[in-house]
Amino acid sequence: MKKGGAIAAALASVVAITAANNSHAGSFALKERSAKSQGVSFAGASAGSGGIQSMGFNPAVVTMVEEGTVLSGGLSLIQPIADGVATINGQSVDAAEFAGVTNGYIAHRLDPDLWVGLSVFTPFGLATAYEPDFVGAADGLTSQLQTIQFSPTLGIQPFNGVSFAISANILYANARLTSAIVNLDGNQIAAGFTVGALFEPTSTTTLGIAYDHGYDLSLPGTATFRPAAAAIPSLAPLAGATVPAVADASLPATVSAGIVQDIGSSFRVMGELQYQFWSAFDSIDTTITTPFGDALLSDEQNYDDAFFAAIGAEVDVLDELAVRAGAAWDQTPTIDGIEGRTVRVPDEDRIWLSIGATYEMNDHMDFDLGYSYLFTIDDPVVTLRNGPAAGSTVVYDGGAHIFSVGGSLKF
Repeated sequence: MKKGGAIAAALASVVAITAANNSHAGSFALKERSAKSQGVSFAGASAGSGGIQSMGFNPAVVTMVEEGTVLSGGLSLIQPIADGVATINGQSVDAAEFAGVTNGYIAHRLDPDLWVGLSVFTPFGLATAYEPDFVGAADGLTSQLQTIQFSPTLGIQPFNGVSFAISANILYANARLTSAIVNLDGNQIAAGFTVGALFEPTSTTTLGIAYDHGYDLSLPGTATFRPAAAAIPSLAPLAGATVPAVADASLPATVSAGIVQDIGSSFRVMGELQYQFWSAFDSIDTTITTPFGDALLSDEQNYDDAFFAAIGAEVDVLDELAVRAGAAWDQTPTIDGIEGRTVRVPDEDRIWLSIGATYEMNDHMDFDLGYSYLFTIDDPVVTLRNGPAAGSTVVYDGGAHIFSVGGSLKF
């Protein structure tokens, strides 16, 4: 540790928590990339259950365009549920912040064996906020993370029923996170890639598999120390000051596999498995620059790898109307204890219950609706890390309501 290590050590937990949410949006790896697939809790998303909206999960879905160009997009409105009670004093809190995310896709068939496309969506997002008198204010007050990913895509079909594609991913992330002691603002552009494949072993079965490499981040930002820092002797010289901070961390790779199976001419069942290698996010290496010198820190996160599994079904009730429903189990990568989940992301294992519908207005245009209710299997428990309440807990009631609307245009 360089000169200034004493001050840096005092800041380690506060800055590390802030940096963590800058770098990976906690366990809020958003799946809201397809209004159509949302109606089945994203079952079969990697196999094209969302039409070209499924390009957000598997770039090989670009090869599902039979001719010409398809344009698609949607909007999801997310109302989280994050009510909590602090065990140390019985304080009630509500950290939930309403959010909206959008997505857009375009795919074009250049010739019988070659496709190009572009996906634009939000892969990570976070919005939580507490009142200034929150007992865990030293751990976090406001957490806002906005991301947008651009993925130009190239797809090929070397054999009948076998398609491959690759996307070059460009991620822009912007964050604003505050605590009782320090505010952090930062943004970054990062690069990654996704590869995928589609297989049609029979005329009624579609299989999809994809690998998303994730991101290696070195997130620059500024740390501004609030007046409350003056009450801490080691931080008093920095009260009101703004200093640079850079956090290095890795977002996990993801492997996805899906299936869509036709049963008769008007009924389909589908399934999805996803595995995120969150254990790659084992620590955040943070460099803090102060007037007293730089410090290099490593903060352990102890994230676990996590599964997502979904099943769903869809039926054509009319020639122009399809309805669908699905359920999913979404495992949290966070763990219990003082080295586990934070007040910024009071997460636990979740269940998804979803319904949706698609109405085809004509041969060139359709309209999608989706709704999901999420609830945690157990009450999320967060152990506070900093401040006078360190070691005490906040117990939450977690979940979310998600409403999505979308549509596609063929020309």
